[in-house]
Parts: sequence; C-alpha cells; structure tokens
Amino acid sequence: MAPPVTLLDLARELGLSKSTVSEALQESSRVAPATRERVREAASRLGYTTNRAARSLRRSSTGALGLYIPQGLRSSVHFYMEFAFGVADEAAAQGYDLTLFASSPERAASHGFQVDGAIIVDVLGDDVGAQRLVRNDIPIVSAGRPVEEFAERVAADVSIDHTAGARRVLDAMALSGPGRPALITSGPEFQPTWVVDVERAYSAWCAERGFQEAQLAVSIAPSEHELRAAVVRALALPDLGGIVCAEQGLAGRCLGLLEQLGRPPGRGLQLASLAGDPTTELPDARIWAMDLRPREFGAQAVKMLLDVIAHPGLRGSHRTHTAVLAAAGAPSRG
Repeated sequence: MAPPVTLLDLARELGLSKSTVSEALQESSRVAPATRERVREAASRLGYTTNRAARSLRRSSTGALGLYIPQGLRSSVHFYMEFAFGVADEAAAQGYDLTLFASSPERAASHGFQVDGAIIVDVLGDDVGAQRLVRNDIPIVSAGRPVEEFAERVAADVSIDHTAGARRVLDAMALSGPGRPALITSGPEFQPTWVVDVERAYSAWCAERGFQEAQLAVSIAPSEHELRAAVVRALALPDLGGIVCAEQGLAGRCLGLLEQLGRPPGRGLQLASLAGDPTTELPDARIWAMDLRPREFGAQAVKMLLDVIAHPGLRGSHRTHTAVLAAAGAPSRG
C-alpha cells in the first residue's frame, strides 16, 4: 500500500511552500483564489486527506464549530434551515464537525461551549443564549450585522446589504407601475438589524419619491387571519401600487389572499418579497423577490470564522454576501 500523501508532498508537487498549501486548504483569504483552486485540485487528484487529529493536537483544537440560531426561528422560516445546511456542508468540507446549540442557555453554560468558534445569526440583544455564548473565550462570527449589544463582542461579521436590496426591489416595482408601495413587516417582537435596515430603506425611498409611508406590522409567523387583515388594510390605501413583504414566505401567502380578494398581482398591483422563499416566491414571475442565497451565506460565514481562528489579526473584519433580484427561476430580473 502506498504511503499517504502529506502536506509536504503537495507543496513539492505544486512548487509552493508548505505554509501556503496549508492556508490554501483552510480557504484562507491570505492565499489568492487561483492558488487555492490549484491546491484543492492537486489535493483531490493525489488523494490527500487532512489528518484532523494531528491538526487538533497542534492547534489545541476541538475540531468542531458551533452554530446558534434563536430558538423561535429554527422552524419558522425556510431561510434558517438552508443557512444551517450551508454551514454544515462547508464545515464538513473543511474537516470540522458542527454543533447546533439547541439546549437551554443554563445547560449550555454549565457544560461549556466545546468548539473552536461559533456563528450566530439574527440574534437580538436580549437573547440570553447568545449573551452566554459571546462571553466565552472563542471567536464569534455574526451572520448579519450584529445588534449594538454584540457589536464589540463578535470577532467579525458577514452581512447582506439589505438596504441596497430593498431599494433595488422598490426601484424595479416603480419602473413596472405607478403608485406607492405598502410594507408588511414584523412588529417589535422581531427586530434584528436586517429588518431595521429594510424599514429605514423603505422610509427613505418613500421620502425621496414623495410617497406617504404605509408600514403594516404583523407577527413573525402571522396567522391567516392576521395576514389577511394586513392585506385588506393595504388594499384600502389610496394610490396603492404594490405590497412589499419583509419576511420570507409572506408574499407567497399574500398572493393567495390577493386572488381571494379579487386583486391579483399585475401591472396595477405589484407584489414583492425582500427575502424570497425558494418554493413559493422565487419561481413565481408575479413576485419580485430577493434571493438571499442562504446556503452560500452559511458557507461564507464558516470561511470567515476559520479565517479569524487562523489569523486573529482579522478580528473586526466585515464581508458582504451578495443577494440577487430574481423571479421565475431566472438568476436576475430587472
């Protein structure tokens, strides 16, 4: 049996230093993308596999990463499931296990957080589980701009520019038909930074266009009765040109309600989602939808976390994840 391919074998094959090959395999941003691809291709071709046990001993590593999603969001929105799958896939590709922190904050505190670092997503300032997590001596990456309470405690963040996304949707709607848009958004029970950014972008856009704002608040998972009431209020507004939904899945539900009420979307009434659901909104040509690409978002958060773990000098870094305006299954629209 041939001896296993080593890191040094890879370095000799590629004419690179051993440290460069090691960093390339860890997806470090210090190595050029083309070089990282060369190293990955050679590793696959030669059958190189990472010795995670040896790596863990060298770095005092647990070989695991953590993911914290607020409990109330784990089963309510498709986005978070896809995001978690993206985190899990990328962690596995990098040779790490993944721990989802799902137990009570008290239990987690008593057992400790046995991971090399963790990712938090859409946590609010009063989230006790997240508060306990960020007090531990491990790097934390925020997926989404962190709220003020955590801004100084996270090592870095990967964020979507929701302000630009909201403006792109509103501009596309304005080009397709006249009238002011109404915004259906979550109430005060759920106000992560991305919702705040969307609401501010909507307010600023309306002010620039001379429209009176119409923000209609619903709960994070509104009942059919609650959502119908919001749609009816929107339809009663004078000069209404469209309905924009902040949270994922609401526009898809509004579509059926509008049809029941005899006001299906068309040129006279636009419908949009700022966080398009992949089954009910992104494929439907009647709905303007931002594809947040949650799996890719999760993978990017893992890469950011591993970079911060490997290079503490990157603490305080910010990266942007790109969302796409899409409809009818096309990669872009408008």
